[in-house]
Amino acid sequence: TGVALAGVFLYSRVKRIKPKPEAKAA
Repeated sequence: TGVALAGVFLYSRVKRIKPKPEAKAA
């Protein structure tokens, strides 16, 4: 489902942008 894809996408993005404060906002 789109939700699952979005979750994985956001998860990977947050892991990559961990040292950024925008990760929490996004």
